[in-house]
Amino acid sequence: MTTVLVTGGVGFIGSHVTAELLCRGRAVRVPDNFSTGSRENLAAVGGEVELVEGDVRSHERTHAAQGARCVIHLAPHPRRRAPRRTR
Repeated sequence: MTTVLVTGGVGFIGSHVTAELLCRGRAVRVPDNFSTGSRENLAAVGGEVELVEGDVRSHERTHAAQGARCVIHLAPHPRRRAPRRTR
């Protein structure tokens, strides 16, 4: 079975992508820190998802990608300060 890594998989869009991949017979692994998503978004798919809690930028979470055939990156970028306008 093909394993797909979906970063940001507990977010609104990510949870729908995750559900579709499961319907297509894929194994899905979701690393997420729940900064913008919630567990409720994955409630419909139940325990079929391998959930890895933590920030995808963390070195300790790099194991989540091991064995994945592909990555769908939907995790939001960290908020950055808007550049100052110059005249």
